[in-house]
Amino acid sequence: MGYTSGNPRYFDSALKGKPVISFDGDDLIWTTHDFVHLTDTGYTMVSIARYTGARNQRIISSRTRDFAFGFQGALTGRWYAQGWISTAGPLDSDWHIHLGVIDKKNNPQASFWRDGESLVSSSRGSGNNNFDPGQLQFGGYKTNEQMSSCEIAEVIIFDRILNQSEQVQLEGYLAHKWNLSDEILPDSHPHSEQSPFGGITTINQLKTIGGDPPIVKLFWGDEAIDENSTLVDPDNNSSWDYVAEVNSSGVVGLGIHQEIATGLTLNKTYFYRAYAQNLGGETWAPTIESFKAIDTRFTQDTMDGLVLWLDAMDVDGDNLPDQNSDGVSLPLWIDKSKENKNAIQTVALQTPSYATKVIGALPGVRFQSGQSYNVGSLNLTYGNVHVFMVAQGTGVAMGATDGLSGWTLDAKPGNRMG
Repeated sequence: MGYTSGNPRYFDSALKGKPVISFDGDDLIWTTHDFVHLTDTGYTMVSIARYTGARNQRIISSRTRDFAFGFQGALTGRWYAQGWISTAGPLDSDWHIHLGVIDKKNNPQASFWRDGESLVSSSRGSGNNNFDPGQLQFGGYKTNEQMSSCEIAEVIIFDRILNQSEQVQLEGYLAHKWNLSDEILPDSHPHSEQSPFGGITTINQLKTIGGDPPIVKLFWGDEAIDENSTLVDPDNNSSWDYVAEVNSSGVVGLGIHQEIATGLTLNKTYFYRAYAQNLGGETWAPTIESFKAIDTRFTQDTMDGLVLWLDAMDVDGDNLPDQNSDGVSLPLWIDKSKENKNAIQTVALQTPSYATKVIGALPGVRFQSGQSYNVGSLNLTYGNVHVFMVAQGTGVAMGATDGLSGWTLDAKPGNRMG
């Protein structure tokens, strides 16, 4: 950051085994950098922080600007940038993810979210030309004003306004990274169940004690069992339901190991705890972890309102890899939605062809000039239609008309998503 006063502290496992920076009410950290340039571009700010004690004022603030993001005045839904953007409460000591976007000067519009839910949209309450955080400061305002007892996990600033898709991806990524998705993301959030970027986000410290490789087992079930017991009985709520024997109960070394759980109920939460044993004795993992059984596939049932789905990786709609030869004519392209609006061409010279490699190693349907499909009517009412297309090339890729008016979606050089 740059400078400190007081004694802000680093705790390496304060947030579910992950590190935070702690401020006890008389500590500050601030940047050498001045973020004044953000007024020329607009910006996006996101943070994960919380109040922890009796002093509940500003957590993310400024050394040089009248600025408060997320927390101020014992409330957890505030954003002040030389003027009020949001004044929401309440006071609590919960972890919160705040995300704010604001246009470039002059008289910018700003929107603000807490825990994935909108608090204010298109506010013009900020200052006109000085709404940047200046020298960003944590723990309080100016040199020793409006101080807070608090903890901060992460703060990110972009010198542009993230679009809506990027915003929810960032919220989802951070919530899962810090193991807070169940606490801070609403069920309606598109990434409440899984990080949009996948991967392993849990950080563990490995310690080697002794030299004898262990046998590792995972005890799991739909109840969290606090007792250090290896009893397994799916009909007894005071014991684990099942045990998964890693490496078929053979010894394992340090590293990442996995086991497949079967017989799960969709959307149900399960708990598990690791157990290891070697010649030196036995030990249990210090914490019980959990997971939810979810279907991550995209199917015709995933999103309501799906009226057409043409997939070049499955042109016959059987959910199996296609065996078509490159260049073969394709008079029928099966609709994988429930509407059965198949794409059809009955004129041989106007029939598109199958291409085995179009986007990288992935297949596609190739259209030459004059070639097309007819799908028919998708909707008897106007509006409320969202169309997504992956294509490359130039020209009209798809369109519709009622005889009086219509629309088209074009493929353009450099763009594959439309």
